[in-house]
Amino acid sequence: MSKPVYFAKIEIPGANGRLETLKFSSDIQKALSLDNDPNRWVNALRESLIIIPNGEYYRNRQPLMRVGKIKKVIITRGKGTRQKFPRYNRTTRSQFVLKENWQQDDKRKQL
Repeated sequence: MSKPVYFAKIEIPGANGRLETLKFSSDIQKALSLDNDPNRWVNALRESLIIIPNGEYYRNRQPLMRVGKIKKVIITRGKGTRQKFPRYNRTTRSQFVLKENWQQDDKRKQL
């Protein structure tokens, strides 16, 4: 059996709610594949913020980065992956913030 490949549908800010499908970075792919229950991460990553490139990578130059919101996590395996996700060469970065961390109330306001 081939190993799973993880993708994220990411809401791009300032793009009228447009959604793009990007492949998770190799670091996140490896972490998700080590877990016996990847569905736990599917739920944990939904509504999290993640760093994504704002354009294509070119020789000796990285694109600007921006923050996107993960709307859906997709797990696919084996044959047909390239047909389902032809632009999966777009990859997220490894930095993300889980929903419960960025949506916390500022406790200093209560003091």
